[in-house]
Amino acid sequence: FQGNPSLGAPFGLQLYDFPQGADNLNLLAIKALGLFSSNPAWVLNVFFLLTFPLTAASAYLVLRALGVSAGAAVVCAVIFTLLPYHFYRGEEQVLLSAYYSVPLGALLFLRLWEEPGLFARRAGPDRSGIDRSGIVQHALSWLSRRTLLTVALCIVIGSAGLYYAVFALVLLLAGSVVALAGRAHSRDDRGAHSAERWVGVPRRGRRAAASGLLASLLIAAMLAINLAPTLIYQAEHGKNTSIARTTLQSDQFGLRLSDLVLPVQQNRLPFLSDVNQRYTEATSTGYCEACFENLGAVGSAGFLSLCLLALVSIVGVAGAFAGRADRVGLAIYRSAALGVALSFAIATIGGASSLIAFFLTRDIRGWNRISLFIAFFSLLAIALLLDAAIRRLSGSRPGRRGRIL
Repeated sequence: FQGNPSLGAPFGLQLYDFPQGADNLNLLAIKALGLFSSNPAWVLNVFFLLTFPLTAASAYLVLRALGVSAGAAVVCAVIFTLLPYHFYRGEEQVLLSAYYSVPLGALLFLRLWEEPGLFARRAGPDRSGIDRSGIVQHALSWLSRRTLLTVALCIVIGSAGLYYAVFALVLLLAGSVVALAGRAHSRDDRGAHSAERWVGVPRRGRRAAASGLLASLLIAAMLAINLAPTLIYQAEHGKNTSIARTTLQSDQFGLRLSDLVLPVQQNRLPFLSDVNQRYTEATSTGYCEACFENLGAVGSAGFLSLCLLALVSIVGVAGAFAGRADRVGLAIYRSAALGVALSFAIATIGGASSLIAFFLTRDIRGWNRISLFIAFFSLLAIALLLDAAIRRLSGSRPGRRGRIL
C-alpha cells in the first residue's frame, strides 16, 4: 500500500511520508474482497457497505458486555452506525468510515473502573512461591479470559485506524491519571466524596492506573508494528517538510461543543433544516469537517444527561442520586460521564490536543473525530436510561416490557 504505479501520474503514488499502516486490518479486508473481484469500484463499494454492519455489531456486542438489554443495545447500535459522521466520510475517506474499533476502545476505558478490571488472574490455589515453578505459575495465572480479551482488543484497535487507536490510547492514559488522582484525593480527604467514588470504583486507583497504562502500551506497540515501514523510511530519509502539518491545524480541526449539539445538516424538520448550514457559513471559512460531528437528537440527549451528572457530582449534591446506582447502573453512567469529560477536555479547541501538537506530534490533527467516542458514551447513557425506564414500567405494570421493546 506504500506505492501504487497506477495513481499519481506520471511518477506513481508514494505514501511513505504519511503513516497509513495503522489501517492494516482494513487493508487486509480490502485485499480479501479483491479475491472475489478485480473491479476497484466493486471492492470500494462493498467495503464501505460492510462498515455499517461491522460498526453496528461492534457497538451492540460492547453494549451487551456492559449489561445493556438486547432491545436497547440494538436501538443505540443502529443509531451509532448511522451518525452523520459515517455518511460524511463516505467512500472518499473510506478507512475513517470503518470506525468499528471505537466501541472497543470505549469498552477498555469503561472497564478501567470495574472489577476485575482489564487484566485478571485465574481462580485457583496461590502457588506464587520464590522458586521458579511458583514464579511460572504466578505468571500463567494472569492468562485469564479477561486478560486475553483485553490483549485481543488492543491488537484490533492498534490495527484498525491511526486516529481511533490514538484516541483510545490517550483516553486510557488520561483515565490512569484520574485513577491515581482519585486515590490520592481519597487518602487525603476521607470524609468527603472522593474522586474514586465519583467514577464508581472504590479502592482501585493504583490497579486501574496500572492496567490503563499497560493497555496503552499494548496499543502503542501494535501501532509501532503496523507503522514500521513508515517509521523505518522516515528514520532513513527524514520527514518531508514540504508537506508537514502545523500546530495550528490541531485547533482548525478541533472539537467544538456547538457542532456536537446542533441539528444535522438538511434536517427533515423544516425549521431545523438550515440551522447548521447557516451556523457553518457564519463561523467557518472553507473546509469544515467538524461541522459533521453532530450527535443527533438522541445522542445529544445522552450527552446533555452525562454533562448534567458531571456538574451535579462536581458541586457535591449527588448523594441521593448516587444511592440508586444499583438500580439504574449509575456506576457505568458515571464512568461514561468521565469519558465524555476527558474526551472534550482533550480534543476541544485550545485543549490538551493543542499541547500534544506543540510538544509531541502534529501528525494527529483531526481531533474532532473523537466525537465518535463522545457519541458512544452518550448513546450508552441513553441505553441505560431506557433500561431503567423499562424496569420501572415492568415493575408497575406486569407484561408491559414486551410491548415497549
